[in-house]
Amino acid sequence: SHAKYGTIWYADKMYDAIFQTRETHDRIKEKYGRSVSLVYPTADCAVVRFYDPKKQVVGLVHSDAVHTTGDIIGKCVAYMRDHFGCNVDDIEVYVGAFAQDGWTYDRLPNFARKDDSDSEINDVWKDYIVIEDGNYIIQYGDKIFDQLRSSGIRYENIYFDPDNTLLNDDYFSHSRSY
Repeated sequence: SHAKYGTIWYADKMYDAIFQTRETHDRIKEKYGRSVSLVYPTADCAVVRFYDPKKQVVGLVHSDAVHTTGDIIGKCVAYMRDHFGCNVDDIEVYVGAFAQDGWTYDRLPNFARKDDSDSEINDVWKDYIVIEDGNYIIQYGDKIFDQLRSSGIRYENIYFDPDNTLLNDDYFSHSRSY
């Protein structure tokens, strides 16, 4: 579809909108120039946009709780490095509005369970879930940030939208509590 400022690409695959081959990337760039926007509609999930200004490579991932558990961020950074020759020091990251903090469950969510346990937190989330008054509070923003850093993204190249979809009525939210 076309927007006022260019073409919008809707992504829905594992590596979402990383252009799978250099030829595809070059054809899109030749046809549309710099007026291509990558869009991924979500509610409370983190959409993470990657950009390497030196290699002119972009990536977009839907880092929901399940994909975050599977380290989709690390996989995207590795894909950009291995398939496009990106230097991790050059990659800039923007994380759009999402349920950064305050995401609460009244029981341990499936994505955070160790094996089939109803109460034991897996290793991926153990440092990012606070149990308070019987509720499980997910520190989603901290987890996303730490995955970016452990993937080698430089601190100064990480940008988070300050809006929290749980707290701002301008955003749709599946999990907002009133």
